[in-house]
Amino acid sequence: MKKKAPNRPITLKDIAKVAEVNPSTVSRAMRNDPRISETVRKKIKNIAEKMEYRPNPFVSAFTAQVRGYRGAPHGVTIVMLDYDGDHSTDSSWQSIYIKGITFRAEQLGYKTEIICLAKLNYSISRLNKILHVRGIRGMIILPVPERANFSEINCEHIALATISYSVKHLSINRTSLDYYQCMMLILNNLVKKGYKRIGFSIAKSDLRRFGERLFSGFLGWQQTLPKSKRIPVHINKKIGEYNETVEDRASGRKDYMQWLEKHKPEVVVGSSARFHQWLLELGFNIPDDIGFVSTGKLSEMPGVSGIDQKHFEIGTATTDLIIGQFHRNEYGPPNPEKVVMIEGSWLDGNTLKLST
Repeated sequence: MKKKAPNRPITLKDIAKVAEVNPSTVSRAMRNDPRISETVRKKIKNIAEKMEYRPNPFVSAFTAQVRGYRGAPHGVTIVMLDYDGDHSTDSSWQSIYIKGITFRAEQLGYKTEIICLAKLNYSISRLNKILHVRGIRGMIILPVPERANFSEINCEHIALATISYSVKHLSINRTSLDYYQCMMLILNNLVKKGYKRIGFSIAKSDLRRFGERLFSGFLGWQQTLPKSKRIPVHINKKIGEYNETVEDRASGRKDYMQWLEKHKPEVVVGSSARFHQWLLELGFNIPDDIGFVSTGKLSEMPGVSGIDQKHFEIGTATTDLIIGQFHRNEYGPPNPEKVVMIEGSWLDGNTLKLST
């Protein structure tokens, strides 16, 4: 008895025959190419679904590999959207993200460009027009202030990603520092050094933008301590706000000083350079009188113990997110959203005692 031949896989040519279009049109429609109308794309995708079309993973992998060897197709640019200004020439953490993004993109044959939303008068409609006219297929939104709202971005044909958790009102893939892991790393190091009364200070604006995991990590760890050893978290409501004034800074420093006097921590874990600077201004000798740890080492805090937040590595990982979406033909809002977590590392400084 003759054996029945296995079913032949459905190809793009099969779909093209049913849809009465060229195979190249099917290929572009499956990649959400904006040159193919939305009506035609939906029609072709519906036909592909009914025919149970499945792309060949080996062909997809080969195509991605060839792209890596030969560089990106002509004109493929990954845009970095900078909300307030171009940070490409300074030494801030934002500029290090940009360096990481650019390095990885160039390594894989892609171009990069910064678009500053402030130069567009923060107009999302103008941004949408630029993205459409220029045929931009990939965009990374750099960390933004709280007032930013991207809900009106037209991103159906764009691979999107962002860094950390400051971008709200938009379904988007993101990379982030593993803030919980960083807090555990800080606390474990402090305990090893013999510190017992450990305090945590965070600006309310930081808490809203990215600090929930730092906050929850610290509170969870505190539950393992006797109540007498627990120090309430100092949430400074005055600093870091968009409309912060000189009076706010003075009031924030006063609140911080009162918290220090009342709870007398042996060491402060701080989310802002302000908390370190205020200790110095208040006359504390660091680390003899009190220790200090930064949740993220900044250039304006040389010698401070704390966390290397791996800004460069987060930048490269964000580029990988975008390029991965290119290779998988994934454009528009993701469902579900993906988060790539990067672990921080400990940096010794001179703001902690060798032992207590």
